[in-house]
Amino acid sequence: MTPDELKELEVECTDLSGDAILLTNGLDETASAELKTSLRAKNFRVETLDGENIRNKAELLEALDNACGFPGFYGKNWDALNDCLSNPASWDRPVSEAEAGIILIYHDATTLKQSDREAFVTFTEIVISVQKGWRTEGRNFRFCVLLGA
Repeated sequence: MTPDELKELEVECTDLSGDAILLTNGLDETASAELKTSLRAKNFRVETLDGENIRNKAELLEALDNACGFPGFYGKNWDALNDCLSNPASWDRPVSEAEAGIILIYHDATTLKQSDREAFVTFTEIVISVQKGWRTEGRNFRFCVLLGA
């Protein structure tokens, strides 16, 4: 990923009116580290999923819990995921008011897409729904998932 592409991706991530799901290719470890650093400097929380071993709904929900620090009552089902993403203040590592949003970098997302397409589609639908809900409520908070190949 070139420096210009990385800068463009950073702008897309921080755009409050931007898409909740961004597709990205070429976000290797170095580029990912640079992106995390620049997003954190802008007060975004950045979490990462290594999708290489996420092949089904259960593995995805567990990985999201580990990455985000959902509360102990997180039921590891779609409704619970929607509830947790809609209320990041409830997480074990709650999002502070100083944070501008949450960016989730999901490396190797194609593994889930190929092995459990239904789980992949449901996850993306929930992410989009949560972001739309925040916009409807007028919340000045960004939630974005970068799906890497």
